[in-house]
Amino acid sequence: MPQSQNELTADAVINILNSRTVVSRPGSYKARVTSVHPYIRKPKNGESEGRTILIVNTDLMNNYQVERAVALIQSGNFQEGVNQSLSSSVRPEKDYIPKKGEIVKVYIDQVPVKDGKGNALLITNLSEMPLEKGEKINFTETLEQINNVENDVMDMDVMDSFMNESSQDERQYQNKTQQ
Repeated sequence: MPQSQNELTADAVINILNSRTVVSRPGSYKARVTSVHPYIRKPKNGESEGRTILIVNTDLMNNYQVERAVALIQSGNFQEGVNQSLSSSVRPEKDYIPKKGEIVKVYIDQVPVKDGKGNALLITNLSEMPLEKGEKINFTETLEQINNVENDVMDMDVMDSFMNESSQDERQYQNKTQQ
């Protein structure tokens, strides 16, 4: 059966999953945003329509998701296998909304699971991670500056050598005139 262009291969899935980071305990982590998608929640508490939230997917996985991805890949369900990652829901009107590819700070904590049978490591907070931006370097300019300094040093060495020779000539002249 021919493979469609949108269908994932086992190699592609492995490459994607190899780029992920596994978290195994609560704490603050740096994460890369892999996608941001709108989602309309079901209406609740007398709402006439559900409210829209954004699902922020990251490059982090917990141990359960790793096990689940392995089982899904082994059964040939590559798309669901690669979809295993930690995510966070954000409110468009209130919360910080990152962009795909952005590095963010997340806090991971033990959260009770819906069925009440234990806890799972999940993202409980997602925030911007302000970073300092470095400056571009112009190596052509830098090398020219280094060459200029080296030339100045060489010029100083030549001048020192000339001065030493001049001083030596002057001393020899004075010695001859004093004799």
